[in-house]
Amino acid sequence: MRISPSIAQAIVKEISDAVNKNVNLMDDTGRIIASTNPERVGTEHMGARKIVEEKLECLTVCTDQEYSGSLVGINLPLYFRGDIVGVIGITGEWDQIAQYVQLIKKASEALLKDAYIQETSNALRMRQRNYLHTLLFGTAAQLSEDFLSLGATLRLDIQLPYRCLCISFAAPEGRSAEIQTLLDRAEEYLERTYSGLMLYRESTQLSLFTTILDENHLRTLVSRLSGSLPLQPGFSLKAGVDMGPHHGLQLRTGRVQAEKSLHIAFMEQGEPLIFYGDMTSGIYLGEISAVSKKEYLARIFKGMSLAEMQEWAQLLATFYACDGSLNKTADKLFIHKNTLQYQLRKLASLTGYDPRSITNAGLYQTAIQFLKAI
Repeated sequence: MRISPSIAQAIVKEISDAVNKNVNLMDDTGRIIASTNPERVGTEHMGARKIVEEKLECLTVCTDQEYSGSLVGINLPLYFRGDIVGVIGITGEWDQIAQYVQLIKKASEALLKDAYIQETSNALRMRQRNYLHTLLFGTAAQLSEDFLSLGATLRLDIQLPYRCLCISFAAPEGRSAEIQTLLDRAEEYLERTYSGLMLYRESTQLSLFTTILDENHLRTLVSRLSGSLPLQPGFSLKAGVDMGPHHGLQLRTGRVQAEKSLHIAFMEQGEPLIFYGDMTSGIYLGEISAVSKKEYLARIFKGMSLAEMQEWAQLLATFYACDGSLNKTADKLFIHKNTLQYQLRKLASLTGYDPRSITNAGLYQTAIQFLKAI
């Protein structure tokens, strides 16, 4: 094992803080790679080299001239899996630091082991992420049988049936940067709480593949995740779920479905979770360009401003939610029935499309969905 400079410096700081002494850490060639004295980093420590070459259990340096590049103090080998991988040196007289010798050695090796485990875990996570990226977005040439079987070596069994969830957060205007922190927290919670997950982090969302297949259990997962996060006023968790289960290359389809569902969840006020199987027009909304949506709205609403269109859309959404009942709609909007009738007739005269006509209802409902999406 090669000790990286960042790990070495972390160990040096930890030991120095504990014993209140100057500390150096040398690699297995005797070169100082971390020190409480930055000027010594990169210099040769012949005492450390002697420990490595002769496999000494301890080397006490009595004078600053005894070994080139070494100062008075105690130097101890650091073992990892039976091999000396470095040397820890503490500057000072023997009687000042003798009581710390075994503590320093054990603590340093424990920190080294923890760092190795973390480093190995990080490396595995990166390989898993790269594998999932290729699985979800790679070309046909990249997705060979060998590639699919490679997943098992990375602890990713893609042949199991999975449901895919795409998760993100609605945020107040100007505070979208905080979404990254929430995604970090969500990822940590999911990894800590659920086993058998495959997670793929994207710029503004988290794709989650889980062997939890039941929709009620998925609702519980999303609810618990939301409850575990410090969501400030104006922030809310949004999630979309595929119409799985999917496995193997089908996971690409699952992610596309979950992402479409997530887009609809952002459009629906007060609805944190959307299942692809429950969607109707939402299936194709994301595939229509913003330009086409705006052109459609301009034709239906005859050049009205966005604010005017949104005001009419709110009235129409309530009207259609009440199945065209004038009494129910008027009650919901807290207006008189006659006022509602006047407004519907006015809209018909402005656009040429009577919202009370079954033929035109579809035109307006599509417009309502487009307004939510832009």
